[in-house]
Amino acid sequence: MITSQITFRELNYFLAVVCQGGFVRASEALNISQPSISQAIQALEAKLGTQLIIRSKKTVILTEKGEMFRRYAERTLREEIALREALSVDQKTLEGPLRVTVPPAISSICFPGIIESFCSRYPGVRLEIDECPSDRLIPRLRGGQTEIAALILPIGERDLRFYSLGRDHLCLVVPEQHALEGRRSAL
Repeated sequence: MITSQITFRELNYFLAVVCQGGFVRASEALNISQPSISQAIQALEAKLGTQLIIRSKKTVILTEKGEMFRRYAERTLREEIALREALSVDQKTLEGPLRVTVPPAISSICFPGIIESFCSRYPGVRLEIDECPSDRLIPRLRGGQTEIAALILPIGERDLRFYSLGRDHLCLVVPEQHALEGRRSAL
């Protein structure tokens, strides 16, 4: 039986541990000490009266109830984000924090110009850029740890909206001695 209310902070910590694959990586992603996250998860498990996570040295594994709790936590945080968005629809300007998660491979190449343009257009928004491996972007988005994710297509997710950030021309570069040197196309 739940004796006290579960907080959004606890939901965020739990999902960070799950999405990041461990307490240390979750603490790094959230910029919070590992013992604080560990204590919060222990308190959450005590509130619920059940173990959610099986801890090991290399990773974390969800118990059956932990998996059920993960689905509820993701849905709850998505609803909380949707509620905040719905309540702010009437605002004339965008303002406040916006967490954007991008894969490290494209963050320094593609995003400086986009960030500069966005910040000049929306000066009241405080961007929080978070780098995360591509395979963890969708779980972080679904879990509410980020509000926007930048992905390289194709992605097979049907319940997400995709917006193009532009088109880059990808080039293959070869040395002069290479068999493709001098050709107009590598295809």
